[in-house]
Amino acid sequence: VKMSLTIIKGQDGVGSGFVVEADGKKWIYTNEHVTRIGHPLKAVFIDGREVSFDGTLEVAQDRDVARIEFKGDGPALNEK
Repeated sequence: VKMSLTIIKGQDGVGSGFVVEADGKKWIYTNEHVTRIGHPLKAVFIDGREVSFDGTLEVAQDRDVARIEFKGDGPALNEK
Protein backbone atom coordinates (compact mmCIF):
# COMPACT_ATOMS: atom_id res chain seq x y z
CA VAL A 1 0.00 0.00 0.00
CA LYS A 2 2.79 2.41 0.93
CA MET A 3 4.23 2.39 -2.61
CA SER A 4 0.86 3.31 -4.12
CA LEU A 5 0.60 6.61 -2.23
CA THR A 6 1.32 9.86 -4.02
CA ILE A 7 1.37 13.59 -3.53
CA ILE A 8 -0.32 15.55 -6.31
CA LYS A 9 1.15 18.96 -6.99
CA GLY A 10 -0.49 21.76 -8.90
CA GLN A 11 0.20 25.40 -9.47
CA ASP A 12 -1.87 26.46 -6.45
CA GLY A 13 -1.51 23.63 -3.95
CA VAL A 14 -1.08 19.96 -3.17
CA GLY A 15 -3.27 16.94 -2.56
CA SER A 16 -2.91 13.21 -2.07
CA GLY A 17 -3.88 10.14 -4.02
CA PHE A 18 -3.18 6.48 -4.61
CA VAL A 19 -2.38 4.30 -7.63
CA VAL A 20 -4.59 1.56 -9.02
CA GLU A 21 -3.71 -0.59 -12.03
CA ALA A 22 -6.70 -1.98 -13.91
CA ASP A 23 -7.23 -3.33 -17.43
CA GLY A 24 -3.67 -2.46 -18.44
CA LYS A 25 -4.02 1.20 -17.41
CA LYS A 26 -2.55 3.08 -14.46
CA TRP A 27 -4.79 5.46 -12.56
CA ILE A 28 -4.31 7.82 -9.66
CA TYR A 29 -7.43 8.23 -7.55
CA THR A 30 -7.85 11.46 -5.63
CA ASN A 31 -10.53 13.88 -4.55
CA GLU A 32 -12.19 15.84 -7.34
CA HIS A 33 -11.36 19.15 -5.67
CA VAL A 34 -7.64 18.27 -5.89
CA THR A 35 -7.90 18.37 -9.70
CA ARG A 36 -8.67 22.09 -9.39
CA ILE A 37 -5.39 23.12 -7.68
CA GLY A 38 -3.95 24.51 -10.87
CA HIS A 39 -2.53 22.91 -13.97
CA PRO A 40 -0.26 21.32 -14.88
CA LEU A 41 -0.71 18.60 -12.29
CA LYS A 42 1.98 16.07 -11.48
CA ALA A 43 2.30 13.18 -9.05
CA VAL A 44 5.29 12.60 -6.79
CA PHE A 45 5.68 9.06 -5.46
CA ILE A 46 7.19 8.07 -2.12
CA ASP A 47 10.45 7.02 -3.85
CA GLY A 48 10.81 10.48 -5.43
CA ARG A 49 9.71 9.60 -8.96
CA GLU A 50 7.43 12.09 -10.67
CA VAL A 51 4.89 11.70 -13.47
CA SER A 52 2.89 14.27 -15.36
CA PHE A 53 -0.65 13.55 -16.36
CA ASP A 54 -1.26 13.19 -20.05
CA GLY A 55 -4.18 10.81 -20.07
CA THR A 56 -7.84 10.72 -19.24
CA LEU A 57 -9.38 12.61 -16.33
CA GLU A 58 -12.68 11.26 -15.01
CA VAL A 59 -14.59 12.95 -12.21
CA ALA A 60 -17.66 12.35 -10.07
CA GLN A 61 -18.23 15.82 -8.63
CA ASP A 62 -21.19 14.70 -6.56
CA ARG A 63 -18.87 12.28 -4.75
CA ASP A 64 -15.68 14.40 -4.79
CA VAL A 65 -13.78 11.59 -6.52
CA ALA A 66 -11.52 11.73 -9.56
CA ARG A 67 -9.22 9.35 -11.36
CA ILE A 68 -6.44 10.44 -13.65
CA GLU A 69 -4.75 8.11 -16.11
CA PHE A 70 -0.99 8.31 -16.31
CA LYS A 71 1.69 6.71 -18.40
CA GLY A 72 5.29 6.03 -17.55
CA ASP A 73 7.09 4.75 -14.52
CA GLY A 74 4.92 4.66 -11.50
CA PRO A 75 5.65 2.63 -8.42
CA ALA A 76 5.94 -1.14 -8.51
CA LEU A 77 2.80 -1.90 -6.54
CA ASN A 78 4.00 -5.26 -5.33
CA GLU A 79 6.99 -3.73 -3.49
CA LYS A 80 6.83 -3.29 0.28
